[in-house]
Amino acid sequence: APLCGNTQVILRNAISGATQRISAPTSATQCASGGSRKPSIDYAGRKLVFESDLPLGDGDSAAPGTHAYYVDLTSPVLTPVRVSTTAQGAPGNGSAEAAVISGDGETVAYVSTASNLDASGLTGGNGKKQVHVARLAGGKVQGVMRVSRAEDSGFLGDEDSQRIALDYSGRRVAYDSASENLGNEDAPVALDV
Repeated sequence: APLCGNTQVILRNAISGATQRISAPTSATQCASGGSRKPSIDYAGRKLVFESDLPLGDGDSAAPGTHAYYVDLTSPVLTPVRVSTTAQGAPGNGSAEAAVISGDGETVAYVSTASNLDASGLTGGNGKKQVHVARLAGGKVQGVMRVSRAEDSGFLGDEDSQRIALDYSGRRVAYDSASENLGNEDAPVALDV
């Protein structure tokens, strides 16, 4: 793999000292891309997610922009798989950033401007970064739901959401949002959690 100044996701075993590049560019033509960044690893150290604007998987060149990727660290070949997709494997029609993985490695969350990922039937978008949560099985997306929406109306957050945290099982998600139409209708503040 070429070394061309892109940011890369590096995995280091702190006990053995072994170091691996997880998301290196595969060709010199990718050197103009920004690279890969913001890794998140599960509690057992077996599964990893990160964001990248490099075309790392099959068909990725057809979906430019930043996407969320998953790597099974127990596999003999560490192959990034895009997880900012529908359960049927269709790519998101917007960027996906700030991916995190749950402690058990079965749930991934990210923010995305995509309007075609939600399996609950809520389609459309408003151009704002919404929190998406994807359940995985065998490293494949089983379903995706946008969680940054009002419970009663289903309206999407009217401002960007960011900085996601998942609990161990992926059943609870916390995130920052400047949206005024989510949660309790309290006085507007600069950033709600």
